[in-house]
Amino acid sequence: MLLKDEKMKIKMQSGLGWLLIALLSGACSDAFTESKQAIETPAADGYAAQELSVKLHKDIVAQLDGTKRELTIPTGSHRLDEYMRVQGAVRLTRIFPYAGKDEALQQREGLDLWYTMQLSKAPESMTRAVGDAARGDVATFVEPVFAAKLEKVSFQAVDMAPTRDNGGPSCFDDPLYSRQWDFNNRGNIGNYTDEKGNPVVSSIVGADINVEPAWTITTGKREVVVAVVDGGVDTGHPDLQGSFWTNKGEIPGNGLDDDNNGYVDDYYGYNFADDKGVVTPTRHGTHVAGTIAARNNNGRGVCGIAGGDGTADSGTRIMCCQIFKDNPNYDPTDPESTETIGTGNRNLDAAAIVYGANNGAVISQNSWGYGAGSKATPQVVKEAIAYFNKYAGGDKTEKPVMQGGLVIFAAGNDGLRLPTYPAADDDVVSVAAFNPDFQASWYTNYGETVDLAAPGGSQPVKEKYPRENGLPTSAVLSTVPPNAEGKNGYAYMQGTSMACPHVSGIAALVVSKYGGAAFTAAELRRRLLAGVKQMNYNEYVSANHFDGMGLGYVDAMEALADYDMTVEPVAPQFLPEKSKSGYNSVTIAWKSANKGSDGSLQNYILYMSEQPITQANCGQATRHLINANYAKADEVFERTNMRMAANTTCYFAIQAVARNGKTSSLVILQNGVTTLYNEAPTIAVSMDGNRLTLAGRDKADVVFTITDKENHKCSYQFRDAGSVGITTQDNKVMLHVEATNYIPGIYPLTLTVKDEYGASSSFTLFIEIVADKTPTLKAGFETLNIKRGQHKTVALKDWIVDEKPDGLVYETKHDGSVEVKVADGEMTITGKRFGESTIELSATDVHGQTGVFSIPVFVYEKEGIYAVYPTIATTTLYIKVGEEVEGDAEVVVRSMAGKEVLRKRFSVAALDRQKRTLLMDVSGIARGSYVVSLVNRGVVYQDKFVKK
Repeated sequence: MLLKDEKMKIKMQSGLGWLLIALLSGACSDAFTESKQAIETPAADGYAAQELSVKLHKDIVAQLDGTKRELTIPTGSHRLDEYMRVQGAVRLTRIFPYAGKDEALQQREGLDLWYTMQLSKAPESMTRAVGDAARGDVATFVEPVFAAKLEKVSFQAVDMAPTRDNGGPSCFDDPLYSRQWDFNNRGNIGNYTDEKGNPVVSSIVGADINVEPAWTITTGKREVVVAVVDGGVDTGHPDLQGSFWTNKGEIPGNGLDDDNNGYVDDYYGYNFADDKGVVTPTRHGTHVAGTIAARNNNGRGVCGIAGGDGTADSGTRIMCCQIFKDNPNYDPTDPESTETIGTGNRNLDAAAIVYGANNGAVISQNSWGYGAGSKATPQVVKEAIAYFNKYAGGDKTEKPVMQGGLVIFAAGNDGLRLPTYPAADDDVVSVAAFNPDFQASWYTNYGETVDLAAPGGSQPVKEKYPRENGLPTSAVLSTVPPNAEGKNGYAYMQGTSMACPHVSGIAALVVSKYGGAAFTAAELRRRLLAGVKQMNYNEYVSANHFDGMGLGYVDAMEALADYDMTVEPVAPQFLPEKSKSGYNSVTIAWKSANKGSDGSLQNYILYMSEQPITQANCGQATRHLINANYAKADEVFERTNMRMAANTTCYFAIQAVARNGKTSSLVILQNGVTTLYNEAPTIAVSMDGNRLTLAGRDKADVVFTITDKENHKCSYQFRDAGSVGITTQDNKVMLHVEATNYIPGIYPLTLTVKDEYGASSSFTLFIEIVADKTPTLKAGFETLNIKRGQHKTVALKDWIVDEKPDGLVYETKHDGSVEVKVADGEMTITGKRFGESTIELSATDVHGQTGVFSIPVFVYEKEGIYAVYPTIATTTLYIKVGEEVEGDAEVVVRSMAGKEVLRKRFSVAALDRQKRTLLMDVSGIARGSYVVSLVNRGVVYQDKFVKK
């Protein structure tokens, strides 16, 4: 059986490489939880601000009136009432409304347990709100209410041609059919020769779904119903009349639930976006529906894949399950504005899927999702999908056509190799998009979770897919709501949204041909996945898309073709001699023993494991499905796993799968294949040891030299780099560290170097910042007195305080009063000019910290009395006493004739230590010239002044 769960989780690619360009990573927190179990969550953005999806305990729900859509306190359960009070909830609303005749099935699967809980205010943290709501014995599962999204698609309206274009099928008269290259590509769309004479190929014959041969077998049956879960479909569109499912038991417009299915006035389906029976048209939903079931052979517009042959009872029927509506505030000039909006806080996307199952649809068509950032499908939607897969079909259809249902989703338009949800889930079919030249559409998502590819088309891209007569003819043409004048009821659009309904339409043809009471959804799935073109699409797509477009490009005729159940595939043969090893890759090869053309080979299941594979444990190995229906006998296949670590052995096994689903015996590649041994890069450091000690204003440069023996490209990352300056040159990483950027302490800094294949080395440098003071001048420093013409030498270490005085570096600034020289830690001063002066002395320690000091200097000419001022005095005379004078002294003032006029005794100790100046009152002596005599220890010092 070719089932979705056979997909590998680790993609095997051929000839592709990857390069580590950064080593930074981020983290996010999950936003929903389940009691006693951690569950992965969709992206935390795009959820309703004041709602939670809550799955209640069965014993709680048993106390409630399940027929009520909304509950407020009192609910009927005291535990639930208290729970709502604690959570700040104002109401609970059933996500899956009471379903009348189908309620028993919904209860069997626990859908009646799901409620939307509206909060009185938006929580500060949705993660915390979910966790709080999940505690206790009331709810078994809680998650945010996530908003479904429609991808933006380009739009170009087309009016219906008045006459039939050439090139349509001879049996149908739809005038625009020739423009539907996606149905029948004749290789004439967008091909031309450029101005340099080079051919530009935008379309290739056969790059379509090959539906015309399939129409000779079936054009769809009315009993086969496709639920279009999308924007509303235009139920009045002329080219869709006769293709709508109608609820036979419902009387539209009477405001009653006539058929007891839980919905009022749901004649064409239900409008979940507005929660009412009347479906409102949207371009997206109408375009999707037209691809599936636009009426064929009605003399107007386009054809639908399962749109019948023009007779009333032919053709598949469309059930409208509207979850999007036109945005009344849409601004096409605003890139953030969306054309449609969804069910929002009504949280009814899941209910729309279940509605299809309960009302007779066997195929659920979904061209929407939760965006590129989603990590999982919301649990409530998972359960809705499971319900559709299990309960669609059966006795719910007009006559039995299938047991169970099939859900089909568009892969998304992010242009990335990544899973998007719900498309990536195992129980749905995921559809990527290709262009009319077989190339993968530039916007399509691709990768391991894609099942199939279908035409999605393209607007012009550079020189390819040009407009023709102003129209983007390489996009997909289908129905849209006409304008107010009833014109332009058709449009070109592009996207996986357009690709997805091609698969749904083909699925409808398969059910139309093979359907019956014994036909199962599993059989439909198998036929769809085997219904691909016999071609190697890797020859057309880019290296990025290699093996990323699922099992192949859908082909309606291949899907309808029967297969021989007696065919037994033969096991392929590994070719060990072609195995190759790289540092992060291994290549294996095998040879086919079957050929695709006879149905004996549809695809391979390639098993991979880091443990030896056996028959018993192969179920634990990851598996990768590789399309091979195009292969010839003895054709050689190669695949390269590019996502391995160095020095690792990978083990392989393989099986061939025939078109009928039978598998060959398991072939095991003995011994596996081992990647090359990869030596880690080395780190050489420009300093000894791993500790860098700095203080003060220290600066240091550390150079790391990185060497990789195999010359691999390397990247680096610093952890806890702080304020370090980092530069690189060639294979060197240079650090510049400044102590002033830190406070004292020890700072570890780790450099990790990783080569392009993952081998890494690390070095941790400890930056130690120690406390250090700026040099200071010792306390009690006095004026430096020096006689003019004499020298005085002082040891600076006696003046300056520092932890390492021998490491101090000195500089001086001074005027012409003195001459200063500094050498070997000593400062020599020479008095040059009488008077006061200042020497500016700077002392810089070993850590770059500088203390600047002003040293007062007095240059005197005479000993004993350094100066008498003012020399012409009026009231006070100042006498600066020299250092030679100590103890007690006496000053005598005499006239020039020798007459004593003043005498004063004083103690030197009583003078200011810095100024050493004696003040004498001379206001009482007569004018004239005087001699001042200072007598100390038998020595007389003299000077003169004038009294004015």
